[in-house]
Amino acid sequence: MSSSSRLQALQFALRVAVFLTPLIAGAGLFEIAMYRTGDSWPVTSVIAAQEKLKGESIWGRENYSQQYNLSKSAMIRRRNPRIVALGSSRVMEFRAFMFHPYEDAFYNAGGLIQTANDLAEYARQVSDGRLPRPQAVIVGIDPWWLSEWTAPVEQQSWLDGEPDATYSFAAHVEAARNLLRTGKSNFPWGVVFGSKPATSPYFDYSAFGITAVVGGIGERFSDGSYLYTAQLVDFMKNPSYRDRLTTPVLEQVKHTSFLFRPSSKVESRRVAVLRESLKSLKALGIEVYAYQPPFSSEVLQALNESQPLARFWWEYKNDLREQLKQDGIDCLPVSSARDYGLDDRYMFDGLHPGEIYDSYIVEDLVRRAAPGSLLSSVDLTYLANLRKEKNAVPLCFYPPPKVPGVSENKPAGERIER
Repeated sequence: MSSSSRLQALQFALRVAVFLTPLIAGAGLFEIAMYRTGDSWPVTSVIAAQEKLKGESIWGRENYSQQYNLSKSAMIRRRNPRIVALGSSRVMEFRAFMFHPYEDAFYNAGGLIQTANDLAEYARQVSDGRLPRPQAVIVGIDPWWLSEWTAPVEQQSWLDGEPDATYSFAAHVEAARNLLRTGKSNFPWGVVFGSKPATSPYFDYSAFGITAVVGGIGERFSDGSYLYTAQLVDFMKNPSYRDRLTTPVLEQVKHTSFLFRPSSKVESRRVAVLRESLKSLKALGIEVYAYQPPFSSEVLQALNESQPLARFWWEYKNDLREQLKQDGIDCLPVSSARDYGLDDRYMFDGLHPGEIYDSYIVEDLVRRAAPGSLLSSVDLTYLANLRKEKNAVPLCFYPPPKVPGVSENKPAGERIER
């Protein structure tokens, strides 16, 4: 190549570099921001950092999938808990202290199981040793697991080999686009450019991920349960029930949309997968406790009156429990707060109960446990005393978030005995 050709090539390369400099700088700033907030940390890195900390920490991604299949599985392998709560986000408010004196033996794996296929894969992994065998499992069975529109039985479970999204170039590009598209006004730039470690609002827990840093929302490292700081703050400011989901559950039921798309019946193959999974866990010598998670009273009434969902809802509420009973598995029926002498203030929304509500479900499970079983030796007196604490609010055990200008002592109110 002649000297003039080399000079032209160099000049072209410089022009390209100058053109790309803003893009490279922007990409670099974005990656630094994602790293400083912990949003782009792989699951293994988050867990390793949390293990070195003293005190509580929470983890909640915003721009990448939360991937409970990775985080919960990794924590189960690390801790080898004796009692495991399984299900969707609707089981996430079970807390370790509800299982006294087995606090250190409990782990909340809520979010790990999203379909009947996921439960089947969990059972397979426990059976072949890929996951440790607990002594007891509590399984919250959602109705949509058994709907005709949900995941077919042939579909692979996300417990079987899904990679961490933070290793995907496409996920980083999509995260950058999302940030540019939404123009997040509350982005935690103070964390990005400051020297203070990232902490969650109100509780000041160590925080990993933008959702945890900004909203104080994420899974607790201590027991795997979920902290809804923003929702708790909303309740403290206005202590009444309201559905805090973007699309309220009552609307979903009335319009048969989202989780409640039309289903003419409970799909038999999904039921078969569910039953076989629970039976296989029981055959391993594991105590299996099933329950149908609660709904708010308005949603439960709408479901009971829904004509498009009538057969499906009846079969989920009644026939499924009878089938599980034939398998030797007791299943608590679907409920609303009224069944426990409470009201809907104890629900975050139409389908997520708070900690206080879930403590009553724990009480029911313990009372129905077989004599001599692990769960039967949970101390219910200790649990009852916890509910009498003066600072308890309907959605959580004390301490609630300290909201400026709002009284810290909003009593849960008296329970009406059933």
